[in-house]
Amino acid sequence: MRGRVVRFAAVAAASIATLAAPGAVRADGSATRSCIDAATRGQKLRDEGKLLEARAALVACTRDPCPAPVRADCADWLARIDDVTPRIVLGARADGKDLVDVRVFANDDPIAEELLGREQRLDPGPYRFRFERRDGGGIATVDAVLRAGDPVRSIVATFPGAAKPGAGNAPSAGGEPRDVPVAGPSTKTIGLVALGAGAVLATASFAIFALRARSEYDDLRGSCSPSCAASDTSALRTNLVVADVSGIAALVFGVAFAGVAIFAPGQRPADRPRIVWK
Repeated sequence: MRGRVVRFAAVAAASIATLAAPGAVRADGSATRSCIDAATRGQKLRDEGKLLEARAALVACTRDPCPAPVRADCADWLARIDDVTPRIVLGARADGKDLVDVRVFANDDPIAEELLGREQRLDPGPYRFRFERRDGGGIATVDAVLRAGDPVRSIVATFPGAAKPGAGNAPSAGGEPRDVPVAGPSTKTIGLVALGAGAVLATASFAIFALRARSEYDDLRGSCSPSCAASDTSALRTNLVVADVSGIAALVFGVAFAGVAIFAPGQRPADRPRIVWK
């Protein structure tokens, strides 16, 4: 709310200063109103993260017949938006070579008909870039999150090379699309599965031997307690030791599982390019 008050006050003050300046050439009221509206709309769009739309609005209020102070403020805001708008350079490769004849979509919106290595601007946010080879060589997707103020970022898709005889990833003879397998489970996933299995087995062992020990204790209490021979209590002692060790192991596995789950880095499936044959 405070930002909006400051914004409106700045624009209004600039307009009043221009109209009151001695010898100033005054624009007609409708033009001045349009300039103020464009400046206000540009700042609102900027605050919503719609930097490209905000830029278009601010460009409009940098031109004549807008009042000079309004033009100056809009030019300043425009320069700041240009400084933080995410910039990308698109690329695609196959067989170790750069591709040019590729169409690219960002979240299903077309952004390039061919890849010429030129810089492009996009609003901040998550994107799925879909690369389509015009020669029918396939489709590749790359997921990325663009952040305001980041340096120029390369978004490059890698297509599989030419099919070799007997290759398992080649398209079927009937032309049906096939998915090319992506990388298998990460090291973190494998570790979590192993630790989880260890925790389950150790917990089960603890429960089994603790129940056995309890049953044997009850039997001894009803038969020979309090003067049971060492041979009579050996099985009870063994079960108690195994139950204690199993309980400690279950605790260790559980703590290790939680530590790996929270702190160990792992590659998310969304971070890996997916390639689909056509």
